Amino acid sequence: MDDFDLDSLKEIFLQECGENLDTLENGLLRMGEGESDADLLNEVFRAAHSIKGGAATLGFTALAELTHHMETLLDEMRAGKRGVHEDDVEILLSSLDVLREILDNSINGDDAEHPQFRALEKKLKDSVAAGDPNAKTGASSEGDQGTAAPEAEAVSAEDQDKPWFVNFKPYNEIMIRGNDPMLLVREVQMLGDAVTTLSVDDIPEWDNLNPTHSYMSWQVQLHSDASSETIREIFDWVEEFDCDLSISKTPPLIDGESEPEHSPDTDNTEAAGAGSADVVAINGEEKPAATEAPKAAAKKKPMTDTTIRISTDKIDDLINLVGELVITQSMLSRFSTSDNQVDVEEFQERMAQQERNIRELQESVMRVRMLPLSFAFNRLPRLVRDLSKKLDKKIELVTEGAGTELDKTVLESIMDPLVHLVRNSIDHGLEVPEDRLDAGKPPAGKLLLRASHQGGSVVIEIIDDGRGINRELVKNKAIEAGVISADDKLSDQEIDNLIFAPGFSTAAEVTDVSGRGVGMDVVRRNIADLNGQVDITSVPGQGTSISIRLPLTLAILDGQVVRVADQEFILPILAIVETIEIEHAGVATVPDSGEVCRFRGEFLPVIRLRKLLEMDGDTDEGKLVVIVESHGKLIGIVIDDVIGQQQVVIKTLEQNYKAVPGFAGATIMSDGSVALILDPPSFAAEAIQKVQEAA
Repeated sequence: MDDFDLDSLKEIFLQECGENLDTLENGLLRMGEGESDADLLNEVFRAAHSIKGGAATLGFTALAELTHHMETLLDEMRAGKRGVHEDDVEILLSSLDVLREILDNSINGDDAEHPQFRALEKKLKDSVAAGDPNAKTGASSEGDQGTAAPEAEAVSAEDQDKPWFVNFKPYNEIMIRGNDPMLLVREVQMLGDAVTTLSVDDIPEWDNLNPTHSYMSWQVQLHSDASSETIREIFDWVEEFDCDLSISKTPPLIDGESEPEHSPDTDNTEAAGAGSADVVAINGEEKPAATEAPKAAAKKKPMTDTTIRISTDKIDDLINLVGELVITQSMLSRFSTSDNQVDVEEFQERMAQQERNIRELQESVMRVRMLPLSFAFNRLPRLVRDLSKKLDKKIELVTEGAGTELDKTVLESIMDPLVHLVRNSIDHGLEVPEDRLDAGKPPAGKLLLRASHQGGSVVIEIIDDGRGINRELVKNKAIEAGVISADDKLSDQEIDNLIFAPGFSTAAEVTDVSGRGVGMDVVRRNIADLNGQVDITSVPGQGTSISIRLPLTLAILDGQVVRVADQEFILPILAIVETIEIEHAGVATVPDSGEVCRFRGEFLPVIRLRKLLEMDGDTDEGKLVVIVESHGKLIGIVIDDVIGQQQVVIKTLEQNYKAVPGFAGATIMSDGSVALILDPPSFAAEAIQKVQEAA
């Protein structure tokens, strides 16, 4: 197998590993809440086993080893040998965190050992060795009896202390398929004390020898408490092919003898340590086990996640639409070769059909990049669990609309703001159980995450039933921080929005959860950078609701086409608050402050695009003022005319030219001309600075 194929397999594994880690985490969280049925334990065990099997096969040793110890602990729970206890779940969750970090390091090409790896490995081993803390003689703990997975082979009391005899002969093409049989054998050895014998037989003549085929087989004599099912699961990855595999307490017949060639009391067994085989017999001749080749000094190339899983339904839609395009194109080509007079009505009908096909194809291609919000929501139960324990609060997390789809880029960018908003709701919004009971509420606070499609946008809501915003406290803190003056008259909504002001915090003391005054302003800025907006509403004593409105994708933008001089520009519709005629806006020049306009009782700074962009013509021209929102602040932009609304495809300036401050990109208009897309957040900051410098 060449390096390219191996790297591709590793990238696929790392992506699947992330999904299995999510499954593992969700299952462990449910176990932490008291669930311990057989289906859940099997699901969690299977996720761990999948990670271990793939990691061992592809050489991710650290992932395989740590997951192996997690799997051992989970297998005892699954087999009914121990109950599901909070301490065990905590160790497993801590191990899961380390697995995620090891995975991230592997993606970035970092093979250094994680600093917590050995400590967690020891904790897992010690937990297994200590047994069930609530176990009773002759009975499983806490009524977990009956949840055990069925044994593949019943073992009598007489055979209980006998070793397992594992015989494994892989199929010929095992190497070509990317599986290393020695890694599978090493997994068996990790289950206990092992003596391994390697046999080489059935080698064809030189002319018929295939260097890609395997002509070897392994016999492992294993002293372990593991069940035959546990051993067999190691070979799940290859057993579906034509492998010869036998697992038995009965020793195989060798050269007519009834006893195995090695016994547990020989020196070979003593030399073979737990989890390894130091002595290997090759066709009866003992030789030292081969040591692993030293790692290359050169740093590995990072493996970045540039792939996305696509459902077959979406692929089928694309194929059908391409077929429709081909059919319609064939119909249209007839008009270019026909000697007869063109039927204008039929031609227009075919063109309209082609336009519909292209529009549907565009929508289908965009759906390919869509991922459900469950990818983001699934990471939050762990956060809620950890914070509730740290803050001594009881919290019920409810999610709705997790299947709502969002562009992959937007989904990845919204994750950090979403985490911060949830942390803020838990820390500042929800009360401790005693305070909730005093307020006539149930002791457990409710945190609702709800997502839905509204128009051409996705709306995510974070709703809690906590204490709400203390507006008097917020206003006083804002005055102390210099965000507002004591004379400012603010509405309830304006006071609520003060929490998004830079450096603002109502926390009494700085903790590792909150209180440093950084975060909420960054949340609003990050959402604005996605062409989205965030709104907050609160009812004191009843709770707070934060709403995030996001575009479905960053590749296509709903824009307002505006004209300045003889140039057309695009303004994102989500940023536009209102458009008013300039004579009604009361535009005036304020000394040392530039131009301002009156809007709903406020004076807003005004920017003239002609002047800012140094365009030809009278800089005082302009018929309309477009009020846009930038990071929670309103500004007025003077334009000459509004052309209309249209969806535009964003072309990045960096790839075709270079980054230009104030512009989010460009698009190609219907007449083939290029129109720049204004970026209100960055554009406004630079524009205000230029206007103030020129004033």
